[in-house]
Amino acid sequence: MTNIIHPTSFETFTDHNGNPVQFQLTFLDLGDKFCVSADEITDSPTPRIYHSYDGEFMEAALTKVRKLIKEELNTVYFTASHKNPFDQLNGDTFRGHVFDNEEGEPIILVDGKEMTMEDFGEFLKPLVGFRIEVRLLD
Repeated sequence: MTNIIHPTSFETFTDHNGNPVQFQLTFLDLGDKFCVSADEITDSPTPRIYHSYDGEFMEAALTKVRKLIKEELNTVYFTASHKNPFDQLNGDTFRGHVFDNEEGEPIILVDGKEMTMEDFGEFLKPLVGFRIEVRLLD
């Protein structure tokens, strides 16, 4: 049984451009572990959502989700060109959130930008022959 054990709270973080990003935090007791769910407050149809878990302490789950949010908001996975927001991958990995758009098509929210499946295909074209690993994270 899931129980909300603390009132919902709000916290503001700063992204890599210095912009404030506000999250609503919900504290859950899942029975065998604690969870903090952080949902971005935005007008965008694709808000960022983060979860963190700890088997012993709610405060540890809160510390973990704060660290995750700070890392994600301050990591830029792609360098954009004026034609393509996903022109150059900075490193060898990127993270994002999977959503569906108004037409029900899947998109990946990366660096605060929506990557369509067409964009993803264009990103993959020069990587033909490379191996790829896809990990699903909560």
